[in-house]
Amino acid sequence: MQFYRQLNAYFEKRPEKDKILRRMGKSLTGTFYLAYTGLCIGLLLTDRKKLVRVLAVPIACFSTGSLIRAAINAPRPADMMPEINRDGAKRGGKSFPSRHCFSAAVIAAAFAWINPCVGAAAAVAAMAMAVQRVLEGEHFIRDAAAGLLYGAVFGWLGFFLKKR
Repeated sequence: MQFYRQLNAYFEKRPEKDKILRRMGKSLTGTFYLAYTGLCIGLLLTDRKKLVRVLAVPIACFSTGSLIRAAINAPRPADMMPEINRDGAKRGGKSFPSRHCFSAAVIAAAFAWINPCVGAAAAVAAMAMAVQRVLEGEHFIRDAAAGLLYGAVFGWLGFFLKKR
C-alpha cells in the first residue's frame, strides 16, 4: 500500500504530470480502438473468414473477463486508501483483472495472428497500457498483470492453438 500512497502523493504534487499520464492512457486506449477497427475493416475487405475469428475471440475474452471481474469485485486502490483523491480516481471495485489490459492483450494477439511484427508492437503497447493503469492509480499491479496474462492466454488459445 505504501507504493500506491507514494505514487499518489507524487502525482498530487505534480498535477501537470498527472494530466499527461491520463492523456497517455486515453491515447493508448484510442489507438487500440482505432487500430482494431482498421484491422476489422481491412479483413472485411480482404478475408472475411479471418474477420470472424478476429471479432469472436476478443468478444469472448471481453465478455468472460468482464464476468470474472464482476464476480470477484476486487477493490481498486482508491477504495482501500481513502486519502487517494486524485482527479478522476475510480472507486467501486471491479478492479481484477484490468479490462483495459486484457482487451489490449487479446487485440495484440489478433494482430500477431495476422502480422507478427504488428502484433509485437501491439504487445509492447499493451504492456505500456498496464504500466499506465497502475501509475494512474486505477489498478494494483496484480490487476494489470492478471489482465495482460488473461488476454494473452485467451488470444493464444483463440488464435494459435491448432485444431486436432
